[in-house]
Amino acid sequence: MLMKLRNFKSKKGFTLIELMIVVAIIGILAAVAIPAFLRFIRKSKTSEAAINIKAIMDGAVAYFDDEHTDANGNPTAKQFPSPNLTTPSGTLCAGGQVLFAKNTSQWNVSPWKELKFGITKANYYKYAYTTTGTGKNSTFTVDASADLDCDGTASSYKQFATVDPTSGEVDRGQLIITDGLE
Repeated sequence: MLMKLRNFKSKKGFTLIELMIVVAIIGILAAVAIPAFLRFIRKSKTSEAAINIKAIMDGAVAYFDDEHTDANGNPTAKQFPSPNLTTPSGTLCAGGQVLFAKNTSQWNVSPWKELKFGITKANYYKYAYTTTGTGKNSTFTVDASADLDCDGTASSYKQFATVDPTSGEVDRGQLIITDGLE
């Protein structure tokens, strides 16, 4: 009997203090990891804007470089596609939802068709395309904006392009980011 009692006493488990320390460590790790994870998620969403702005810019430059004619077959002055347009319609944050639903029909109109640009899935950003002038006076701007966490602060990406008056080449400006991760 004494032998059985010794075996029972020699078995040890975790004390309450040891368990509390483990819980505290897990809490600290979670407090550090969760905000970093949320920042990572927001940053991954912003890649949509930069990629799509580049695609729109490439489409506009390709359109400008192509030869175009009017309805009678006469050559027209070089220009960027028109009209000016913002897509998709709606607010940046509606009812706590930051994602615009898939709507391929909104991209099947000018200037998106001429830019060879469209989004075939739900997206976070609202895109605006504006252009002015013809020939060496042509300019255009592409904007992307979103409220990624519905806090009232919009993340904004903008890039513009002009035509060099001497060479006639399209000069792209730098991508301007305002509140990228808001």
